[in-house]
Amino acid sequence: MDIDLATSEFINWIKVEKNYSDHSIVAYSKDLSELAIYIDKEKYDDNIKSIDFFLLRGFVADLYERNLSKSSIERKISTIKSFFKFLYKKGFIEENPARLVKFPRKEKHLPSVFNIDDMFNLLDLPDKTNATGLRDAIILELMYATGVRVSELVGLNLSDVDLKNGRIRVKGKGKKERIVPIVPEIVEMIYKYTEIMHQVLVKGKFIETEALIINKLG
Repeated sequence: MDIDLATSEFINWIKVEKNYSDHSIVAYSKDLSELAIYIDKEKYDDNIKSIDFFLLRGFVADLYERNLSKSSIERKISTIKSFFKFLYKKGFIEENPARLVKFPRKEKHLPSVFNIDDMFNLLDLPDKTNATGLRDAIILELMYATGVRVSELVGLNLSDVDLKNGRIRVKGKGKKERIVPIVPEIVEMIYKYTEIMHQVLVKGKFIETEALIINKLG
C-alpha cells in the first residue's frame, strides 16, 4: 500500500468513525501530504512498509530547517504519530516507525514581574482613610513585604498578629507554623484597621469574627 492510499484510509477513518471536524481533517490531510512530498523529494519507496524511523526523523529535521514554529512542528508530529498508530492497529504495517519520534522541547518562559515603579504604584492605590482601603493596603503590603501565600494570608486570625513585637504567626502547608516579622508601617496599618474593621461589614453591622481579613459580609 502506498502512502497516498494509506492516507485516504486514515482520512476516511477520522472522518467517518472518529467524526473529526472539517478543520481537523484538512489539517491532517495537509500534514500527510507534506510527508508524501518529502518522501518523493528524497526518492524513498512510498510503500508504507518501507517508511522507517530514520525517514520520519529526516522529515522532522526538515520541518526545523524550514523554521516552522514549535507549535506547527508539534502538530505535524502528532499527525504522523496518529497516522502510523492507525496503520499499525489496522495491520497495514508490522511495526510503528513513529513511536520513537519526539516532540519539540517545551519552551520555558521566565515569569513576568512588576518593575519597582509599578509595584509602588500598586501599593499606593488603596484609600487608607477607610476600613476597606486599609484592609486592601494590608493585603498588598503583607504579600509584598513577607511573601505569604494568598491562602496563608486569608487564614490569618487576629490572635496570629503580635503588634507589640511586630510579627505574625503564619500557618503554612501541612499545618506548619512560622513567625514572620512585619515592618512598623504595616503594624500601624493593622492597628488602625482593627480599630475600625467593623466598618467593612454590610451596613456597618458588626459581626464577631477571628479573621483578620474580612469582606463586606464579615
